[in-house]
Amino acid sequence: MLSPTTYSITYENTVALLTQIVCQSYGYEVEKGRSALVIYDKAGHKSFAVKLPLPFPAFTESLETYIEEVNDPAEPYLMLLIQAGHAALGYFQEEELVLHKTITRYMVRGNGKAQVTYLKQKGKSKAGSRVRLAQTIDFFEAINDKLLSWAVADECQRILYSAPIHFWNSVFSSKVAPPFKKDDPRLRAIPYDVNIPKMEELERINTLGLLGQVLLYGEKAFSIVAPYLLKQNED
Repeated sequence: MLSPTTYSITYENTVALLTQIVCQSYGYEVEKGRSALVIYDKAGHKSFAVKLPLPFPAFTESLETYIEEVNDPAEPYLMLLIQAGHAALGYFQEEELVLHKTITRYMVRGNGKAQVTYLKQKGKSKAGSRVRLAQTIDFFEAINDKLLSWAVADECQRILYSAPIHFWNSVFSSKVAPPFKKDDPRLRAIPYDVNIPKMEELERINTLGLLGQVLLYGEKAFSIVAPYLLKQNED
């Protein structure tokens, strides 16, 4: 099968397209990871797929039930961008950034390797590393302290994050626990390359995340999805 043709679709139009899929009783299945739907034609062949915008809620039960849970604009959500010594935290309401915090700490050795990574590979090093280690511990505590102080996690529909796996694990092993569990179904990894976390990066990733994608397998389904696609000069 040829690679599908990919188109962008706005948050609003994703809601409208999913509503049409329900109304027209198209066959579908939920892709692994539950962040995309594959739509089938009457012959059982793949017609098109819809990758959902990042703030969409986690998929539950049937599409008929799910579409009733999707609001436009999106329900509140958190965004966490974490890299070595840099973090940007954002809380969004009606898709706008209303709370944000950047956190920086001295965590990187002269060779560019984060102290937490070095310790996992080499064990404790000498005097210079103790400052970095203390800063590393404080870094993750500061992230979780800020999330706790905002007291908004319970009302969020999604918790979006970008972090290397060892840093993400450190969020949960911190002495200060985050206001959500590691297996929280609201968690969704951000699938984009992230620059140094700052407020501007939160806004850039949010703009990308509010777009879904339609993957078209052949041109027969184009007439179905065309009214909802983002025009190229609007992308």
